[in-house]
Amino acid sequence: MRLVLKNRQFAIFDDFLSTQDFELIQKCIHNENYLVYNADKFAKVYRVYKGEPLFGKSYLVSDKFHNLDSDPAKHDETLTGINIFIDKLLNHSENLVELIGKKDVDWDFFTSRLYRYPKNSGLTWHDDGGDKKGSYTFYTHPLWNMQWGGDLFVPDESTINHDYQLVSIDESYNMYSQNKNVKVGIGQYIVPKPNRLVVIAGGNPHKISKVEPNAGDNMRSSVSGFFMKQ
Repeated sequence: MRLVLKNRQFAIFDDFLSTQDFELIQKCIHNENYLVYNADKFAKVYRVYKGEPLFGKSYLVSDKFHNLDSDPAKHDETLTGINIFIDKLLNHSENLVELIGKKDVDWDFFTSRLYRYPKNSGLTWHDDGGDKKGSYTFYTHPLWNMQWGGDLFVPDESTINHDYQLVSIDESYNMYSQNKNVKVGIGQYIVPKPNRLVVIAGGNPHKISKVEPNAGDNMRSSVSGFFMKQ
């Protein structure tokens, strides 16, 4: 594991898992049963793109319990892959206090869910809101090309905790145009490199740029979730 960048908004770690463990978690990605994100109800954060992200089973994790998939039809190595990642993230949380606070003080558990973004899908500007102390994304696709999009964008830190509205249902009028993020107009982008972990402090707006058509059948795949207080 290698620290690439750490500031008041986010931290980036490359080679988070060993090569062998990274291969195991990719089996989770391939063996998961996915649903279309907007299948049951409309979610504004996915409004502006025509492609539909896919999501898998959700996990809740704390020191006190691991709410893990016990489906006997799934191979042990598949379970091992997600378990290895969950354990390492939990053990690594003490190095993220500046961003998400202290475990069992500021947050009690975190969630984990598998996501896949096919071409033409993305996630518009939002913050995570609620009682979420921070979020993370771990990129699990085996390879990625800079021309395929799917980058994570985080605006300047002066936009933290700014009150704003999501895009309106009418795509021709974007409420976000009145947002402080646009007035500031600068920020940073993070490439979704395989085996990269990104942890974002709560209150930071962010977005995922559209996965470009030239990605073909390659999907932006990740394990993502939130650090939360009970």
